[in-house]
Amino acid sequence: MLIVKYKNFSRAAEQLNYTPSALSHIADSLEAELGVKLFNRTRKGVEITPEGELLCKKFLSLKKAETDLFETANKLSAQNQKTLKIGTYSSIALQVLPKLIKEFKQIMPNVKIEILVDDYLQECLDEKRADIVFGVKEAVKENFVALFEDEFVAAVPQNTFLNKDTAFLKDLYKYPFICPAEPFLDSYLNYNNFSEVIPLNSVENDSALYMVRENLGVTILPRLSTGNCPAGVKILKLEPSLSRTIGIAYNKKTALAPCKEFANTAIKFYK
Repeated sequence: MLIVKYKNFSRAAEQLNYTPSALSHIADSLEAELGVKLFNRTRKGVEITPEGELLCKKFLSLKKAETDLFETANKLSAQNQKTLKIGTYSSIALQVLPKLIKEFKQIMPNVKIEILVDDYLQECLDEKRADIVFGVKEAVKENFVALFEDEFVAAVPQNTFLNKDTAFLKDLYKYPFICPAEPFLDSYLNYNNFSEVIPLNSVENDSALYMVRENLGVTILPRLSTGNCPAGVKILKLEPSLSRTIGIAYNKKTALAPCKEFANTAIKFYK
């Protein structure tokens, strides 16, 4: 009851993101519907009437009852949802999800986790094959919550770039480029500058790393995709830098308690 607190429609409207006239109209409509005068407008401000003060206590009781209702409904929903389906990429399933699932299981140990590895995360949500998806910002249309930046790195054969921890893009151009299916690279690279481009249409970036191991060329991958880097491959920081935004997305209107809890777990873990 901000009108009661501030004794002023303008200040209350500002807090509620309403115009003063709109809030005043709402108050007038409520008085008309109840058949009781709630406020007295004076030059000094707005004063609540004795009748309004009595009804204000009833409004607060209703608000508390509504909160209790939704909290109870969420608990019941949690009991009904036995499985949480998470859509994501293989690199995130390997490098990120295990830690998050461990945290989540401490809160909801009885909810089973089902992981769906798929590149088309928006379709997973639309077709309800996943309750929540974990991937790049560009893969979903709405309700995306950013969690962290996944930088791109250079993967080069062990016998190159000796005593270096950074690979400058201009220095990579002298080698054949093993080109992964990463659309982020299209605006970053001038493929014509490489001595050769070897397209790799596999969604598994491990293939690119093993080709680098065999001295077939160099590649650029998200750091998450290099978690299982084989011996014989060196990972270097990339300059100029490039990164992709990793986060979660789910339908906030229809999501049940386990889905919301997993989202909260992820947000707390990274922020």
